[in-house]
Amino acid sequence: MNIQISNHNDISIINIIGEIDASTAPIVQNRALEVVKQGCKILLNMADVEFMSSSGLRIMLLLHRKISGVNGKLVLASLNEVVENVMRATGFLAHMTVVGSVSDGIDLLGMQNGTD
Repeated sequence: MNIQISNHNDISIINIIGEIDASTAPIVQNRALEVVKQGCKILLNMADVEFMSSSGLRIMLLLHRKISGVNGKLVLASLNEVVENVMRATGFLAHMTVVGSVSDGIDLLGMQNGTD
């Protein structure tokens, strides 16, 4: 598991590399929560997430709730087919904003002013 956080203007980009399971989900949670603040814009780059267990799904829901609770925005980018299918089957995609690429996520978040 490797997590890299960078910034693009007012957007925090979190690159997650590896599997999100019971042993790594707390790491993802702790690192992601570091950038959660009022009005935050967070882009999770999931391009290198090969697998996500139910623990990973719980973390995605927790992040969604925490970020929404501070009037922030969360976008998931570059889901692979396996992860996307798991999220779709469990109903998670209905609550998440998902884009095809990091650049699409930056464009989307860049257009949002945090008040909508």
